[in-house]
Amino acid sequence: MPKAASHDKSFPDPGELPWVFGFRGASDAATARVGPLLLWQIAIGLVAGLIAGWLVWRVACPVIQRALDNLPPGIIRITGGRLDWPELGGRQLSENGFLALAADPAGDAANSQAADLQCTFGPRHLTASGLLGSVLIRYPAGMRLEFDRIEALAWWGAWKWVCLLGIVLGTLIALLALWWILVAAYVVPVWLLAGVCGRTLTPGGAGKMAGASLLTGAVVMCGGLLLYGLRLIAVPGLTVATGLHLVVGWGTLLGGLVQRPGRMASGVHSFGPPPPAAGVAAFARTSQRPRSKNPFGKNGPPD
Repeated sequence: MPKAASHDKSFPDPGELPWVFGFRGASDAATARVGPLLLWQIAIGLVAGLIAGWLVWRVACPVIQRALDNLPPGIIRITGGRLDWPELGGRQLSENGFLALAADPAGDAANSQAADLQCTFGPRHLTASGLLGSVLIRYPAGMRLEFDRIEALAWWGAWKWVCLLGIVLGTLIALLALWWILVAAYVVPVWLLAGVCGRTLTPGGAGKMAGASLLTGAVVMCGGLLLYGLRLIAVPGLTVATGLHLVVGWGTLLGGLVQRPGRMASGVHSFGPPPPAAGVAAFARTSQRPRSKNPFGKNGPPD
């Protein structure tokens, strides 16, 4: 005999792939299996990796190619933590609106910020400067690197696509690791908050809800990176998108918690007044019965 269709959509069917985005999605993820959540994480992580690889291909690869074409003749060495440049003076190797590469072997050139990220190879360190400040990366003391323009172009032509694939897979692996570290950090606070709010949530459900909320924020960040790569927003807009994806993730987590059912009786709102106790209800029914006029008789209606 076929089963009657259920109209209760509070919990997803265990056989279906749940929708884990938004308030309702985060709430449903708490009672779903962990496998579908992991599939969603892999999918969003792969999308983020593809966007990161596309952004590097669009932004950095043309600049690197032109910079290698503009290398001076001679041997370039990095040994003992120091750059050995074949020219006395430095030069601007390549730039676009996103990235600029320059060489300053003497370390006395003025820093002209012509791109969102300016990378300058100095005598003892690489300087990466942007809107938020500068970072100095010293050459490793044990590093020994030696090449000329022809060797550099050949290496780049052979390994460019391998590097891009590494960026895609590296982004995926890094995001999966980061998300599960954050899930482990969120489990106890979310579970305790659910108890304070009177919501039904297990520790495992709290972790799955946190993982789903992180995915919603990741979608916002992917959109910000895509808009930046298309030059629809600049670095300030990308900074806003970075902060917004954190706010969206936390907001989705709280919204999903509100969507969880309460611990009180069915049909009673968890923030409403508590239902009357059984003894109180029985006393109320007894007190409403008419009393007999006979003080020695029963407290009930006359026969």
